[in-house]
Amino acid sequence: MKDFSVEDIYSLLIKTKSELHYLNSEGKSIPMKEKLLSGSETRTILSGSFNPIHSAHIELVHIASKIVKKPILFELSIKNQESTKGLLEKDELAKRILQFKNIGDLAITNLPTFEEKSFFFKNSVFVVGYDTAMRILDTNYYSDRLEKSIIKILSAIKKNNCSFIVAGRLHLDQFRTLKDLKIPKGFESMFKEIDQKKFRSDQSSTEIRKVF
Repeated sequence: MKDFSVEDIYSLLIKTKSELHYLNSEGKSIPMKEKLLSGSETRTILSGSFNPIHSAHIELVHIASKIVKKPILFELSIKNQESTKGLLEKDELAKRILQFKNIGDLAITNLPTFEEKSFFFKNSVFVVGYDTAMRILDTNYYSDRLEKSIIKILSAIKKNNCSFIVAGRLHLDQFRTLKDLKIPKGFESMFKEIDQKKFRSDQSSTEIRKVF
C-alpha cells in the first residue's frame, strides 16, 4: 500500500490499451487489478465522470449495494465513449480523484464502454441511471444502428457475469424507469430496477456545474 502518484497513473493510462489503477478510500494505491480481473473481487460499481461527485451518487450506490449485496466501488475513466470529448487532462484527473478520499474506493481506468469494463470487473453489477441504460439499449447510439451490435455487447457482458441495476431518471421532463426500456429477448435478467420508493433524485452534476 502506498501513496498514489497522478503522474504515474496517468502515464500508464495513456500508454496501455486497457489499464486499471485502484485507490482505497484513504487515497492509498492497492494492487487489486488481478483480483478484479479474475472475478474473485466482485463489486457494486458506479461509473461516471464525477464532475463533481454529489450526494445522489453516494446515496444511489449505497442503496444499490444493499440490494445486490456486493461492496461498493466507484470507477472513473479518462476516456469517454464519445471520442470527440477526448481524454481527461492530468490536472483534472487529480482534482476528481481527491473527491473520493474518505468517500469510497476508486478504480481509475481508460475503459470507456461497459463491454470493456466487464472484462476487468467480472462478476460485478454496474449501477446506472435510466439515461445510461437507454444509451446501452438504443440502436441510435451505435454507428451501424443495428440491434446485433447491442446483442454482441450484451453477450460479452453476460459472459463476464456482469449485470446492471437501473435507477429511474428524469428524461425529457418525464420520470423514466426500466419499464420504459426495450431489453432484447434473452437479456432481461441482466437488468434489475431500483424502486422509486427506495431512490429518486433529480440532482445532476451538470446542474451543479451551472451554479458554480
